[in-house]
Amino acid sequence: MTTSMDAAQTDLWDAAAGEYVLGLLPEDERAMFEVRLASDVQLEQDVAAWSLYFSGFAEEIEDVVPPPQIKRRIESELFPGPPKNVLLTVLPYLLGAVLSGLAAWIAVEAGLLELL
Repeated sequence: MTTSMDAAQTDLWDAAAGEYVLGLLPEDERAMFEVRLASDVQLEQDVAAWSLYFSGFAEEIEDVVPPPQIKRRIESELFPGPPKNVLLTVLPYLLGAVLSGLAAWIAVEAGLLELL
């Protein structure tokens, strides 16, 4: 049973090594991983293997600079400006409610609509 637990633990550290190389580990996990990395030769080899594996992906892809309008659109979606004023958002609905109430009042006062 300890062999299967050791294998599972090794698989977890191997997966963590891949995440470390990609920069996906949260800060606290990365710090813990780096402490282990400093003293574990096998983990060092895993990191080196993942680095080599992922470096092959970067070699096949040429850098492409996006057109300025696409870059601006992506940045505006990722980092939207300040939030809209709440009053400006609610104003059309508020105005519609007031006008509907006014229309109903006029209809009742003119005798076009009879209240129960």
